[in-house]
This record gives sequence, structure tokens and C-alpha cells, in this order.
Amino acid sequence: MPFRTDEDSLQGAILSADHDITHVLSGAPGSFVYDFGAFGWPTSWSFNGLSPQAVQLYFGPIPFNDLLTGRPRYDLLPTALLRYPKIDPGLPGAVVGIQTELRTVDTRKPNTQLHYQAGGHGLQRVTGLHAQQSSSMLGLPGRFQGLFAYSGAAAAGDYPGSRLRRQRQLLLRTRYQRYTWSLELLYLHNQRRLGAHSGVRGAGDTRYNRLIAQVTDEHRTRRTVRNDFLSTLKTRLLTASVNLSTQSLYYEGVGAAARRLGVAVHRDLRIGRHRLHLRGDGYTQRISSGSALPIGHSTSLIEVQVRDSLKFKTGYLLAQGIVRKQNADWGPGGRLRWESTLLSFRPYVELSHSAAPRPLTGWGKYLISGKVDTGSITQASGGAGLYRGRFSVQPYGFVTSAQNAPDYKAWITGSAQVVSDTYVTYGAGIRVSLSSKPERGLFAALNAAMTGTRESELDSGRLLPQWVSSGQVGFRVVLFTGDLRLNTSVRGRSWSTMVSRALHAPTGLLVIPNKLRALSTLDQPSNALLEIPATESAPVDASYTLDLVLEGGVRTATVYIIYENITSGTHLMSGNELVPDYPLPAQQLRFGVYWPIAN
Repeated sequence: MPFRTDEDSLQGAILSADHDITHVLSGAPGSFVYDFGAFGWPTSWSFNGLSPQAVQLYFGPIPFNDLLTGRPRYDLLPTALLRYPKIDPGLPGAVVGIQTELRTVDTRKPNTQLHYQAGGHGLQRVTGLHAQQSSSMLGLPGRFQGLFAYSGAAAAGDYPGSRLRRQRQLLLRTRYQRYTWSLELLYLHNQRRLGAHSGVRGAGDTRYNRLIAQVTDEHRTRRTVRNDFLSTLKTRLLTASVNLSTQSLYYEGVGAAARRLGVAVHRDLRIGRHRLHLRGDGYTQRISSGSALPIGHSTSLIEVQVRDSLKFKTGYLLAQGIVRKQNADWGPGGRLRWESTLLSFRPYVELSHSAAPRPLTGWGKYLISGKVDTGSITQASGGAGLYRGRFSVQPYGFVTSAQNAPDYKAWITGSAQVVSDTYVTYGAGIRVSLSSKPERGLFAALNAAMTGTRESELDSGRLLPQWVSSGQVGFRVVLFTGDLRLNTSVRGRSWSTMVSRALHAPTGLLVIPNKLRALSTLDQPSNALLEIPATESAPVDASYTLDLVLEGGVRTATVYIIYENITSGTHLMSGNELVPDYPLPAQQLRFGVYWPIAN
């Protein structure tokens, strides 16, 4: 089965407390997160050594990557209202897919959920949700359900130029359900206005001193407005949905707006031991206004999938065939997965092949078009889990081969170019966990991995650390016959020295850093670039973070305190970072309350 994280014991409050879902995804085998440690920032997730831009994010049936840059928009998801995400490489248009869904609020009584969070650097964040249903509205048979949710946030930021000026989110959902069919309408609105400085200046440890540190392009901002509309009809025969997404993105007067119309249809069949899944998806997108891209510029995707899952007494075999058309390029794809359960031993093997994603081909003077051939990506992964009571151990490994895979590389200050690369990445690791009993006891988890890259045409250096580890240890207790639940833990992560990826401030993309300084002649008609030798950019040093997490459940409410990166800014270390020139916030304290109310 696709990897899916365990549900949280305290009603998922920690998921809504984290900056976005990448913290949850970091527990999957083969994962690495390029983190900024702040709300609204373009934290990105890499899987099996691939570029973060190779990930296709879904919110229900809606493709939730940026319409104008292509990067997954984890920051625009209604995080506090989501179920835990599922990693699925078989999603449409995906090399690596992430499926997210809204929590099910299905109750006969009206239900209200409130979530408030405050923290250092002026963080204020609030989310409110109300849902109710009726079985006798307008005199029609069946059941009506309605959901309204609003979220707002703001923060001053750790450095000048990193202020979250505006974060607004509105979600409306209504559903009419009969015994044999249902119709659902959904609307999601997002606004973001975020400081977009180009990095903290200074050499050595001076950039970690917030009192004297300076940033490049302190007053620049990145503004995003996005609207998503969804209509879904479910019957016994099939499920069909139509979605319309509009988005604008502006940075210092350069920007554009896009409109995307998509359709998805799927049907599940069961024939003996076979479970068939038939799916068809398609969308067309057009630039409607702006100066960054030509008005009328269009892209499209058509994809048809057939998946068969054959169950055995001790496991299953999954086979999936894909035909995909991106713009004018056709490409086949496929996936094969075998998984078995032999007493306490659970081995698995998975192979997949798909066309590489098509990149954005221009963004004014900030993203320069480059020649990119049609590419492909092949992945192989495997592992085995051994489960003994509360203890489990899972070794795993992966190999990824990319042929002419598109990516982005920094060229001159503020600009990046579309490039392609052929490379092989590989890795191996182990996950060890000790789970607590349902409500109490000691729990611990450790995930350690080593990765490598060879045969890279771009010779971009080590974009991922050679080794990385993460872990958590804590305990749960229940007091006063269940009225008080306590959950205390220490979590941490560590990484080795790496070149890492650079943030492209105008678009929020994480790009391959350039080892050369460049002089631009962008004002010339040919858009030529003249490069001159320069010193290699300083790598990200090996380091670690430690967080203290305290949760308390009092009846239905949950109170939590998170103290992040507690050793940074002390005599143990001056500071740390995962993305060059963007230090992680030091000793960041956050407090929150999550309160579901059954009216």
C-alpha cells in the first residue's frame, strides 16, 4: 500500500500546529525537507533524491501545484482541516504524488472547531470551522451537509524582509447525499503576501546575529491570490468531478494570472480477486493577464490510467498502466508493486516509470527559458518490515534514474534558467520505532538514511546531504480517568554538509545553485549570458535541531507548546540552516489551543 503516516492520538492537533504537511512527509523513507522553519515560506520536500519540483500535490481531485511556477503549494492547503497525507506515485501527472483530503465532519449535531496559535516574532494564527447537517431541508429526501471555515495569520518574521503580511483562507463546502448518489460543491480561497528577501548577508556566524544581520532586497514581497472551485458527483457506477482554478502571482511588478479547467472521472470494479481502478484526467490552462508570460500561452494534460490489484493469501500485487499527454508530448508510464505479510515479516518491492514533468518556460527577466528535451524518470525501491509487539524495524533502499529531467539553475542575481539533467541517485536507510500503548507509555522513533548521486551531467554538487537522520522520543500518560491526557516528547533531526538548493525569491522555487558569478546582458535581444569564474558558494554545514513538544488534552480540548531549535543561538551553536543564506529561527516558542465543540 502507499506510505501513509499514522494518525495522531490527540485529534491531529500537531498536524495543524506544524508549518505545513512537509513535517509529516519527512517521516517517509527516502525523504528530505528543505525547511525554512516559518509559516508561509516555500518549504519543499524531496523524495528518492528527486527535485522538489518533481512532486505533484493534490487536494482531493484538484492538482494543487502552483499554476504559474509548478511548485507544490503546501502553504495554501487548509492544513488544520486535513487528514494525514498519503504518498502515491500513481497519481495523474505525477512522478511522486501526494494526496490530501479534508477531514470528514459527519455529525447529526452542529460541530464547531477552533484553533488558535501564537508565538515568537509576532505570530498570530486563528482557524475556525463550523459544520452541520440536516435530513429535511427544502422538503427533499436525503441529507444536506454544510461546512464553513476561515483562517488568518500574520507574523513579523525572524529577519527584516521575511514578514508574513497577509495570510487569509476561506473554505466553503456543501453536500447533498442520497442513498445511491451524492453531489458536492467546494470553494477554497487563498491570499498570501509574504516578504521575499534574497538572503541574509554576512560571513560566518555574523549572519546568525539577528541584531546586526542585514538582508538583500529587504522590501520585496511575493503576492499570491488563488481560487479553487470543485464539483463532484458520486454514483454507484463512477465518480466525476470538474474543477476550476484561478491564480495570480506578482513579485516587484512582474507577474501573471492563469486559469485552469480540469475534469476527472474514475471507477472501481471488483472481479474475483482482482480490484480494477479506471481513471481519466485532463485539464487545460491559459495565461489570462500579466507581463511575466505571454497572454494566451496555454498548457494541457490528458492522462488515462488502468490499475489492477490482485490479492493473495499473504499479500497483493499491484500493476498500473499510464498513457499521458503533456502539451504535445505523449509518453507511457507504469508501476508495479508487490507486498506480502509473512507472520511478523512484511517485505515490499516497487518499480515505476513515468515521463518527467514539464517545467515553466519563462517568467519575465527572472526565469530564463532553456532548451529542455522530453525526459523520463525510473524509480526502484524496496524494504522489509519486522514487527514484534510494540517494536518494529524497517530497512529500505531506493535507486532513481533520471534522463533529461527538467530542473532550474541559478544564473545571475535574481534570475534562474530552465535546464535538464541526467543523473542517478541512490540511498539506503532504516526506520526503528517503539510505539506506546493506545493512550499511555513510552514511544520512540528513529529514521536514518544515507544518499548519493553519480553520473550527473550538470555536476551540481551534493544537493542532498550524504546522511540525514530524524527521531523522536517521549511518553504519554492518562490521568483522572481519562479527563487529562499528557504527551511529552523531544524530536530532532541532523544532516551532513551539502551544497543544498538555493531559493529563487521571485518564484519561490528551490533551484540548483550556481558555482559561478554571472554578468547579465538580458537587455540585449539575444538574452545572452556571460559567465566569469568565481569562488564556489559556501555549503550548508552539518548541524542538527532539537525541539521540545508538550501536549495536554483536557476533555475535548488540546493545548500544546512547541519550543523549536532550542540549542541554536547558544554556546552549543551560533545557528543553522538547510537552505543557504536562510537561517532557521532560533529558540522559537509557539503556543496553541485546539478545541472541537459539539453544539
